[in-house]
Amino acid sequence: MMFGWGNMPGEPLPRFPGAQEPAAPPSTDQLIAAGWGYVSLSTASIQPDNGAGLTSGIIGLTNKGKRRTPEQWGSLRAWAWGAARTLDYLETLPAVDAKRVGIEGVSRYGKAALVTMAFEPRFALVLVGSSGEGGAKPQPQLRGAGGEPHRVRRLPLDGRQFPEVRRG
Repeated sequence: MMFGWGNMPGEPLPRFPGAQEPAAPPSTDQLIAAGWGYVSLSTASIQPDNGAGLTSGIIGLTNKGKRRTPEQWGSLRAWAWGAARTLDYLETLPAVDAKRVGIEGVSRYGKAALVTMAFEPRFALVLVGSSGEGGAKPQPQLRGAGGEPHRVRRLPLDGRQFPEVRRG
């Protein structure tokens, strides 16, 4: 399952003027040819990715159109919920081995894939092409005035960073 959008088999890929044609068939076509399946999950169908959308989508539905409070879900968590509901559906299909479904994302969708894995243990694996700033990249070890190390960890929650500083 991949966050974002993807073409259905046989649909033409978007082409950009002046861009070179790919040498190989699209990865989705290659997956199907190898006997795999894929699901493209449109995040906008679950929750818009903007502040105005926090009164619509699944967040707006659960809050009856009112704005969310800071401790409630943001877009990333709402998308993870949508991925879990999609996996619920896949479990009903005899042709799908739901115990072998993974989740994939790049950039902001990479953060969504990480959040999904944190909250939904039924996904077998995660593939994160990049989780962008504040994602899962290694963080530097900082040193205090006396040379003692500080460990800084950033969590990808709603695109904000929450540093946790610990001495020792």
